[in-house]
Amino acid sequence: NKRGRTDLAQLVQFLLETGFRIGQALTLQWTDIKDGLIYRNSKHGERYEPFPITVSLQKLLDEMPRHTNKPNKVFFWEMSSQAAISR
Repeated sequence: NKRGRTDLAQLVQFLLETGFRIGQALTLQWTDIKDGLIYRNSKHGERYEPFPITVSLQKLLDEMPRHTNKPNKVFFWEMSSQAAISR
């Protein structure tokens, strides 16, 4: 479906823009984004690391839909294993 392709394209674009690991992106919540920064978990999840939001990244975030069944998640995709993502 078109929405799924758009959401996947936004996820891939986000990964390219930020260099985030897939797990960091998929666990990202809207509350992690504030004051021009994205606060992501460090590689080992011990602390939050600030990541600056560029103009193009802000545009991407502004265009992303809020999902009614998971309102705080940036991406509705879930990690089902190290090798796959699912809705």
